[in-house]
Amino acid sequence: MLPITSFQIQKILETTPMLIGEKYEKGFNCIHFVTKVYSLAGIDTDFTNQPRLTFSDLYEEESIGIGYLCFLKHKVHGKNKRFSHIGVIMPNRHLLHYTRYFGEPNVREVLLTPFEQIFEVYDFVCPIFNS
Repeated sequence: MLPITSFQIQKILETTPMLIGEKYEKGFNCIHFVTKVYSLAGIDTDFTNQPRLTFSDLYEEESIGIGYLCFLKHKVHGKNKRFSHIGVIMPNRHLLHYTRYFGEPNVREVLLTPFEQIFEVYDFVCPIFNS
């Protein structure tokens, strides 16, 4: 499991509010965004060493998973993919992510979205990677 320290979690919580609402140049996507968030917190982005959180982990205890990545698969456009979207788990069961499916139509921006809205569009994917 990728170890995220309490200092790094605090850094994520301090730096990410200023990112909400940001729009980026063409070609920037959700993977670039989580890499940026992790970089700001001094975390090496390693998708292969993420914790194996389950869907119930997200709801059992408030502090589980904060700062870790949430892997998702779009219910319509992600059927043949391992995952089609990724974001950072935040307090109060929210996901910090870069997307066009929430907020203003067809505008890609950083949003803080409640899990309930996320799971209307996406299915949770437990990260399983080939070595």
